[in-house]
Amino acid sequence: MTWYRCVGETGVKPYVIFENGKWQNDNLFDVTISETGSEYISIVNGELVYGNDTTGISLYSKLNHPFILVVSFYSSPTGMYMQTGRCIRGADARICQNTGQDRISFHDWNANYEIPYGTAVENIGYYFAGTQAIFLSGLNYSVKGLYAYDFQNDSCFNYWSN
Repeated sequence: MTWYRCVGETGVKPYVIFENGKWQNDNLFDVTISETGSEYISIVNGELVYGNDTTGISLYSKLNHPFILVVSFYSSPTGMYMQTGRCIRGADARICQNTGQDRISFHDWNANYEIPYGTAVENIGYYFAGTQAIFLSGLNYSVKGLYAYDFQNDSCFNYWSN
């Protein structure tokens, strides 16, 4: 299996992590649902639904390869809150959001609208691919799909668009 592909190359497809209600490529990616908020996350009608209290997931490449995470999601009509970022592998995404423990970096997303196609939320570069994970935590939104693209360097990412 060839791992290294530049995002945006003609014909390049992402590695599907979650789509149509199913986790995929578990031989390539480790996904962990927050232990402290697992009761607020579920799969409903093929979507990963974040409920009315904070919950989350974290994921990393089992092969220690750098990657960009792209998320396709819908927000609640009453608004949503999502925090994405990088964390230490094994960290609880909900705790990363609520206290900052084991969190390395983060971005806050507040939306009262649907974000079409997909949004590149985070990346793990070459130097940290063996030690860091990406987390998605929050409430009141549904993830349609999670996709990973290889990340060799910044120039590869800059050519990609929805």
